[in-house]
Amino acid sequence: MTTETLESRARLLISLYEQGESGSTVTRLAHDFGLSKTSISRAVNWLEKNDLVRREDTRHIMLSAYGQMLAKGYRAQRDTAREWMLLEGLPEEKADDEAMAMAIGAPTTISVIAARAMALHAIKQRLREKRDFSGSEFCAALDNGNYQVNFFFYRSGNGVFTAAPSMANDGFEQPADLDVKGDEGTITLHARAIERPIEEGSKRAVGVLRSLRYRQNGRVEDARQQNFNFSIPVSVLEFQTIGDGALYQGKALMQMACSGGLGYMPESDALFVMFF
Repeated sequence: MTTETLESRARLLISLYEQGESGSTVTRLAHDFGLSKTSISRAVNWLEKNDLVRREDTRHIMLSAYGQMLAKGYRAQRDTAREWMLLEGLPEEKADDEAMAMAIGAPTTISVIAARAMALHAIKQRLREKRDFSGSEFCAALDNGNYQVNFFFYRSGNGVFTAAPSMANDGFEQPADLDVKGDEGTITLHARAIERPIEEGSKRAVGVLRSLRYRQNGRVEDARQQNFNFSIPVSVLEFQTIGDGALYQGKALMQMACSGGLGYMPESDALFVMFF
């Protein structure tokens, strides 16, 4: 490790932060990092010049208020990145070496990605024993918050569902938003315009989803609509585990109609499948 890099300076800040109010000395830091006192002194002088540390006397090194804030953030990012790497199967020594560099290189990005990865890991642990379960059970296993999920519509005919894709897939943006609070959740689909040629001519018909309905307890209910966003409760979906707990899918029967007419989006049933 060289003390001329941002990473090594961040390590020094974290070390001082972890010493607490007692601070540290050049001799102790040199011992902790396996470096010469000259190298440590040069790094500490840089930190002091940039108002990150202060000296109580000629020997004692303390963090400034700004240094404490920065060190606390670096440590949190490092620990989050390390936990993420361990979950992904990296050896502990490798995770220790890489976590600081990742946190320094992209602290905000790493924090968001790693925190999400760990949350998903925890959720899958909660669901690992379940094979078939309700939408309410699914939401109960999730932490409160917003998730992005992909989905797919399968074609139906005479009440029989096939593996063929429905035209409805063209009418929505990917992904959908899944909002969870308590044991309740809502999936919001974002509609988009659909263009289709009219017979063999050069004219094209343009349409957009004008209604979305779902079946619940033998009844057909209207999805909540706001502009081109359509929301349905997660409780209407029936979930099952796919594979060895690596994927969960929720299914629900839906009906939709498009302003372009029958030829541009089905006005009959389609099977909605959400993947998590």
